[in-house]
Amino acid sequence: MADRTFDITLDPALAYLIADLSREYAAEGDGLYPTDDEDLDDNEEDDPILEAERRTDDGSPESTDPVENELRDIIEGLNVDAQKDLLALIWLGRDDGTPEDWHRVRRQATETPHLHVAQYVEETPLASDYLRSGLANLGYEDDR
Repeated sequence: MADRTFDITLDPALAYLIADLSREYAAEGDGLYPTDDEDLDDNEEDDPILEAERRTDDGSPESTDPVENELRDIIEGLNVDAQKDLLALIWLGRDDGTPEDWHRVRRQATETPHLHVAQYVEETPLASDYLRSGLANLGYEDDR
């Protein structure tokens, strides 16, 4: 591994795990795998008790997709600096940046107003590829 002039708070191995989960989540959304909703019987979909059980404490719908839940739990469990690193790595990979761009891209991520990072990753179609590219651009290899 090359000598680096930058540091990231996010553990690269964890970033690669996030990339893997993001890829799997995106594949599910493309219809490659059945979702839990597709597996439900018609009368289960309309069951108000089951619907209430699928809500979180704040009343929002809770996902029954284990990949989505794991992806969200990992990202939401990161501290703010690691979440900003995650954004910066995705942006660096998206723009095919170089290590010299890291400080600029990281500063942009830090200056970005509140952003729900887990949702951003889920809604970015190529987040997995961008994240892997960003990590590779900085010299981090998937050593898992």
